[in-house]
This record gives sequence, structure tokens and C-alpha cells, in this order.
Amino acid sequence: MVQRVTTVAFEGIEASAVDDIKTKLDLEEERREKAGLRDLTRREFAGKIGDALRDLDEFSELTAADVQALEASLRGVPDDDVIVVFTKKATDLVANKRVSVNPTRIASVSQALYDTGNGTQVLPRSALYSTNIN
Repeated sequence: MVQRVTTVAFEGIEASAVDDIKTKLDLEEERREKAGLRDLTRREFAGKIGDALRDLDEFSELTAADVQALEASLRGVPDDDVIVVFTKKATDLVANKRVSVNPTRIASVSQALYDTGNGTQVLPRSALYSTNIN
């Protein structure tokens, strides 16, 4: 049945034109397959990133304003950049929650990293405010 439809559709067209049409159809089908794979890959990555973020205690503490800020950061972002922008904004929100809850812990972790040669030293806020700069 399909062969008959194809034969009727291409009847009266030169062989080179038929090849061009088939090639264009093949290219379009290939493009759709690639787009489908890309979308599937994006969804899988987004799911894994979402799972990892949900494992962080601070992520469950996000307020409605935080969620609105996250949504706003994604408006107008091209599909290829959504995962990157989402991850950065969500990580910033979680990091800010973590720092506001326990700034001394963050400073002590930073100091431990600095002591082992991994990272930049960050002083706790109280040390920053009490330091005299001449």
C-alpha cells in the first residue's frame, strides 16, 4: 500500500527530482529524530538535577518569592540554556539560604578548604566587620 502511494505520488516526476524529494524527506526525518533525542536528553538532565537539588534541605525551604524569582530567571531563555540558568539560580537561592542559616559553618568549611590548599579563604561576617583596615 505504501509503495503504491509513493509510486503514484512520484509519477511524472524526473528521477533526479524524486531523489531530491526523498533526500529532503530523509533529512527532515533525521532532523525530527535528533530534536526528539535532544528533548529527551534535556528532560533526563533536568530530572537528575532536580532530584539532586531536592535532596538539599534548603531547597525545601524556598519561599513563594524564591520560586517566582526562579521562574522569572527562566523567562525568555533559549531551550538550550534553561538547564544552566535554572541550576545557577537554584544553587544561588540554596546557597543564600545556607549562608543565612549558618554563616559560621560556611566560613569554617571555607577555612578548612583554604588550609588544605583548595579554595579561597572566606572570613565570617563578624571577622570582616571587626577588621581594621588602615
